[in-house]
Amino acid sequence: MPRLLKQFIYGLIYLLVLGLVGLGVYDRYFVAPLSCSDNIQNQQELGIDCGGPNCSTCELKTLTLQYDDPVFFDAGQFKTTAVVKITDPSLNYGSKSFNYEFQIINKFGGAIASRPGLSGTSYISTGETKYLIAPAIDIDPRDVGRVVVNISNPAWELKENLPAFALSFNNLKLILTGKSPQISGMLKNDSASTYKAISVIGVLFDKQSNAVAASATELDDIQSFSETPFRIFYPVMNNASVIDTASLSQNWFSYEVSR
Repeated sequence: MPRLLKQFIYGLIYLLVLGLVGLGVYDRYFVAPLSCSDNIQNQQELGIDCGGPNCSTCELKTLTLQYDDPVFFDAGQFKTTAVVKITDPSLNYGSKSFNYEFQIINKFGGAIASRPGLSGTSYISTGETKYLIAPAIDIDPRDVGRVVVNISNPAWELKENLPAFALSFNNLKLILTGKSPQISGMLKNDSASTYKAISVIGVLFDKQSNAVAASATELDDIQSFSETPFRIFYPVMNNASVIDTASLSQNWFSYEVSR
């Protein structure tokens, strides 16, 4: 083989090796690795940074809890009760825990200093609608302009990984004693589980589906396959006659299992 041809071939091999080394260095130190947060649809993702074999589902990426504007009521003795309806829109995922905090805004738009009972931790099952309540907070309702709620840190889980509560409300009755409404009923437990404590929350509505009062009661020692009576007392209402007694149903109630 002519010497010039050998030099040419050796030169090509040298350039090839040098190029491969350079490509490896570039790929290692200058090219970002594929990830589920690179804002690029790659690595068999079904959407940008979601789906496929490596990333969480696209539903989970955008899933958020839905809730109405909180409402507040005079709880008597210069105290305020706040309540909000919250919904999990997913039929696949629920949140085994999330944090919430009610924030009280005065009539001038400023935040009123926090009080005990305005924040907590809750949970929600797939497709569930429930109420969160801050009962009888030590804030004069005459000072309250509005209430907002902040929900954070939902711990999403697939439906099959969430606890299932076979709880329901029966025999609901509204009792109007003067201006002080009461609700009586039965909490039915259709499961083999027993519960140390359950909070029952009840919201009253008028014929226009506006919430007009809210309160809660605590039940202890809920046995398996049992029915436990409960009664919820509401503060004095000057407009108790507006309560839509004909629409009283399970939709006015939710429960919070102590875990």
